[in-house]
Amino acid sequence: MKTIKIIIALSAIVFAFEGCNSCNQQKDSQNQPYKIGVIAVLSGDAAQYGQWMKNGLEIAKDEINSKGGINGHPIELLYEDDKTDAQTAVTAMNKLETTTKPPVVIAALTSKSTLAISPIAENKKTILMAVCASSPDLTNAGDYIFRNWPSDNEEGRLMAEYAYNTLGYRKIAELTINNDYGLGLQKVFTNRFTDLGGSIVSSEEFPESTNDFRSIITKLKSQKFDAIYMPSHAKEVGSFLKQTKQDNVSYKVLGCVAYESPELIKIAGTAAEGVIFTTPAFNADAKDSIVQKFTAEYQKRFNSKPENFAAHGYDALMIIAYAIEKGGFTSEGIKTELYKISNYAGVSGLTTFDKKGDVTEPAMIKEVKDGQFIPIEVTK
Repeated sequence: MKTIKIIIALSAIVFAFEGCNSCNQQKDSQNQPYKIGVIAVLSGDAAQYGQWMKNGLEIAKDEINSKGGINGHPIELLYEDDKTDAQTAVTAMNKLETTTKPPVVIAALTSKSTLAISPIAENKKTILMAVCASSPDLTNAGDYIFRNWPSDNEEGRLMAEYAYNTLGYRKIAELTINNDYGLGLQKVFTNRFTDLGGSIVSSEEFPESTNDFRSIITKLKSQKFDAIYMPSHAKEVGSFLKQTKQDNVSYKVLGCVAYESPELIKIAGTAAEGVIFTTPAFNADAKDSIVQKFTAEYQKRFNSKPENFAAHGYDALMIIAYAIEKGGFTSEGIKTELYKISNYAGVSGLTTFDKKGDVTEPAMIKEVKDGQFIPIEVTK
């Protein structure tokens, strides 16, 4: 009987010891970081936009972690560089899915990369939060695909209506960068402008990284139009404007949010004056306390005012953190909470996701004045 009691006592001690080990393991597990994938443009011609997005993400990550993380878990961001190449983005997405398997991935800067990885995310039931991709095709990409950046349907429509109704333009020439971003904007602008009664007198496409527009400028000299709609990146637009000035011609140029880069002013100089473009309604100088706090932190860390891309990167991670806190660190939990979000107050404005995962938020018209990007109209 004494032997049996000793065995029982030893068993209890062993059980208690193992139980404590289990408690410690559970405690350690609770302190493990929540790993979130990020596919961004960190090299190549569009790296500046990707760096701005990363800057915003880093500020959000540090802010979350300084407050104890999400339910005790710090955030860790796993960066992959897609180099604005769709196949590279696919490789990066597959790498994340076969190694870390994060329930949510923030991606990507370009529409072509985001469209390429969307089927993978949808198939794996991984939440994909697109920060800057604007192609209308993303609207129907799947139930796990979200974006906190407006669709080209909004930006293209806004510029068409502003050109026709406010500026009084009736004839437009189009110059479009030949990628998903440019072609998506061009299609929406064309449809809306012609629906209003305007006409497109000519339409030209050019490859990414084009820096010689002289042959196109020669063609434009023989045409009559009120303005040029040129959905493109800042680098190409800057080269075009510089060369028009060198050729002693001047055109009113209308564009898109990618114009909002110091590179435009650096390349085009005074030739950029008067350029008008659409952009999500983020204003680093706004009096809103949330924006002021973000802008102050951004200037402290990066010695410049934050761009739209940084603001949306910041908001993307903060929104995801909010969804994780409410629904848990699973794709299903995050998805459920994202669909519930309505009028989330971020630095880029009030964010609401519709039933397709698209965002609704205010938009803005800006103009280049004295080398600065100045807001001239805000609309919803």
